[in-house]
Amino acid sequence: MVKTIANTDVGAGALLPLTSTTSLSSQFSFRTQRNPSAPVTTDLRNLSYVIQLTQKIGLFTLTALHSDERAQDFVAPTDLDKSAWRSNLRFQSGPFSSQLRLGLITERDLIAHTILVSFLESSFTGQLRFSMATLALSLERLREQLNAKIKMSMAFGVLSTSLENALTYSTLTGTLSYTFTLSAGIQFSLPVPLTPTKGRIEGVIFADQNGNGLRDPDELNLENVILRIAGERVRTDSLGQFRSPPLEPGSIEIQLENLPPGYTISQDFASSISLKAGEIQYVQIPVVQTGFIRGSVFEDANTNGARDAGERPMKNISISLSGPVHITAQSDASGQFSVTLPPGHYLAMLEQESLPKHYKPVGKASAEIDVEVGKIAVLTFGVAEVTEIRYAPSADFTLTPETIHTKDAVTFDGSLSIDSDGQIVLYEWDFDGDGSVDETGEKVTHVFTSAGSYSVRLRVTDNDDNQNDVTKIVIVKGD
Repeated sequence: MVKTIANTDVGAGALLPLTSTTSLSSQFSFRTQRNPSAPVTTDLRNLSYVIQLTQKIGLFTLTALHSDERAQDFVAPTDLDKSAWRSNLRFQSGPFSSQLRLGLITERDLIAHTILVSFLESSFTGQLRFSMATLALSLERLREQLNAKIKMSMAFGVLSTSLENALTYSTLTGTLSYTFTLSAGIQFSLPVPLTPTKGRIEGVIFADQNGNGLRDPDELNLENVILRIAGERVRTDSLGQFRSPPLEPGSIEIQLENLPPGYTISQDFASSISLKAGEIQYVQIPVVQTGFIRGSVFEDANTNGARDAGERPMKNISISLSGPVHITAQSDASGQFSVTLPPGHYLAMLEQESLPKHYKPVGKASAEIDVEVGKIAVLTFGVAEVTEIRYAPSADFTLTPETIHTKDAVTFDGSLSIDSDGQIVLYEWDFDGDGSVDETGEKVTHVFTSAGSYSVRLRVTDNDDNQNDVTKIVIVKGD
């Protein structure tokens, strides 16, 4: 099938010198794309303009610029506007030049009358030119990242090469990355046949009432939902249908930005799609109605199971929810947490490892709860600080033989020692009363080389680091 697209392009520009050092320039462009035959699958309008004021002051050039671009898709339909206010200060002296740039960029949805994005950007670039080489340094702050680059470029006729080192810090994820790029090129021309280079994604968003992941005839389509497809925003029409602009082939990510309250995307939908050049893929995106779980975690100081006046909230406590989906919520500074979930039966568990030290749940640490469409289920967990009494172990030992002579191998057995609330983890023996440890172990052997009276001490340590000891007098006779 051959598809005919009618294009209309109109552009104009003007440069008005105000003084010998001041000028005002403007540019305007208007473009349309539409297939004239039914059905209409392409109907685009693009309007843009740029107004720029330039002032030269010695070696400096100051520029103030305002630009605006409006993109309308009457099939999708979308109506997006991107405006920018920028100022540039440029310095030029011989082979050296530099530029400082500041800008405010705002993107709006003119159908929903909302601001989608508004951010500040800034950059500094310094450049030094040689006869066949250029050295450039740039520092740049964008919407979600900071960049620092050093680049060396060289050209030899039709041959060119460049070496670039770049550091990028993502303010969104807090990660730092380094990139090293070495490239070489040759300039030539080669006629090639016209082939499709891009693809397109089309589809529908619908309320999957029976949860089967398929669009059934009686299921509602959702209109005015904004999707981000490979970074491009599109909107569903009154039939819940959407269509992307032409996209580069590869792995395409689809995100939904403004689902109506009470809806969430189905777990059955794969948000990553592989797109080939010249391909038009049709996708069905199921969304399901949701319910809500709202809850709180508090310090139940009197352990009565109810929140009384003066009992403080507990923040940063994790609650895991398992059911049709698995999710973990966390209490905020007011002890509150809330989640939106597909309907179904869930098990909510207070994750005790997230509690402060010595805190335990009051009552049950888990609860079963049913989430219904459009309804709010409520959970409350109380925790309290527990003071635990840890008892010291009891130390005792026996020895054999009972009558001891010098050079006899005497066995000391500490197995009579006990710990009522745990276990003994360390046995330490002192055979000569000097306070230092001579042997360790529950059962040890020792030889006395001289006759006399010895103070033998056993010190035991339990798993709570509590200690106790016992000392007995041992008489050693000569041979």
